[in-house]
Amino acid sequence: ALVLAVFLLLASPVRSQLIKEFFFVDQADKQLPVFVRGSHINKIALIFVQGGPGENGIDFGRSDYPRWRKSLEQHMVIAYYDQRGLNRPVRKINRDSINYQQYGKDLLAVAKQVHDRYQCKVFLLGHSAGGWITMHGLNQLSENQKLISGAILANTPLTNDHSVLRYQYYRPLYLRNLATELIEDGKDVIKWKEALNWINSIDSITNSDQARKWNQYVNKAFEPAKRRVSVGMIMRVLFKRPYQGLALLHRKDNQLINDILWESGKNEPSYLTMNISRPVLLITGRYDDVAPPEEMAVMYRSFRQSSIRILPDASHEAFLDQPELFNRAVLDFVLRQE
Repeated sequence: ALVLAVFLLLASPVRSQLIKEFFFVDQADKQLPVFVRGSHINKIALIFVQGGPGENGIDFGRSDYPRWRKSLEQHMVIAYYDQRGLNRPVRKINRDSINYQQYGKDLLAVAKQVHDRYQCKVFLLGHSAGGWITMHGLNQLSENQKLISGAILANTPLTNDHSVLRYQYYRPLYLRNLATELIEDGKDVIKWKEALNWINSIDSITNSDQARKWNQYVNKAFEPAKRRVSVGMIMRVLFKRPYQGLALLHRKDNQLINDILWESGKNEPSYLTMNISRPVLLITGRYDDVAPPEEMAVMYRSFRQSSIRILPDASHEAFLDQPELFNRAVLDFVLRQE
């Protein structure tokens, strides 16, 4: 009995730190579903902001697709949420409320609920287009508002599909640097000299044929490991709130959200980084052709407080290609913020 009592005494503080729950956040006449899991031992919460745009976040967490359950979630709680418009019949989606500005407001509402619920520091982790949502949220904070302690922008491009700079400058620069680096390393020299000569001859990408050729070259630079999705991962998602089996699989709402946000990108400002005073960590992969290092380096220089990590042998899902390096960078960043 004494041994059992000692065991329970030692084990109970650990168990009391573990959190796993689902709730809704009321925001502007909508309910945003939130799934939280992890350890509260360090009193840190990380809100994952899914990219796409138009991709679900809760299935990302419940399925443990990024393998954070036995890594980052051992040190912090992670809140996964589904953005406005998702999990709804297409006919019921209010198109006027689907924009990055509103998504930034929604993110701050989730952050406040998480902060108040767990009495902890809150950090944001936006991946790809989720980084744009994250920046919109950060821009809406006042200088003295303490809600957010910092943010990680993972594989987040500075430009979008409508940006002239993406095709006239950043993508040509990425291919030039990539080809030059691989030639110097003696890797498939003939092919990469051909790529270098080609991009130097056209200087910028101006039509769909050139875009396809650019893709053909950069896609050969790095082959990411095959992403495994098991039956168990799917089953952990399909029949739990807010999803309803087949309704999750047809993805009509995802496609509509993606299309609306893509269209709204035409009006996106280029000064999103200018008013952000929170510490920011930028992470990308050396072979990320969506958010290449050349582009994220410019973003890095635009923030008041920032650091940047370029992960080797990684592409647009750096958290899968280099999980140990990615997780260590995130953990080091959140733990060193006062």
